[in-house]
Amino acid sequence: MGYGSKGLFEFLAPDGDGEGLFKNSLYHTVEDLSDVDELWEEAMPDEPIATLVAAKAMDTLFYVFRPQQGQRVITVWDRR
Repeated sequence: MGYGSKGLFEFLAPDGDGEGLFKNSLYHTVEDLSDVDELWEEAMPDEPIATLVAAKAMDTLFYVFRPQQGQRVITVWDRR
């Protein structure tokens, strides 16, 4: 689907709870749930990342996938 942003998750969430969808979609585990809050608050961009140049400027990227079968959203993240 593309790079994650708060706007994308809010759009994809059936109930509008983008943060909740993000937390439930993380494929890579985190050791402490507060780390997930930190990712959302400090690393997740508000606006969509529209270009590869903009993506390369980010310290943390969120890759958002939706399998062809089903509605589940999967997020994989990578930090430089």
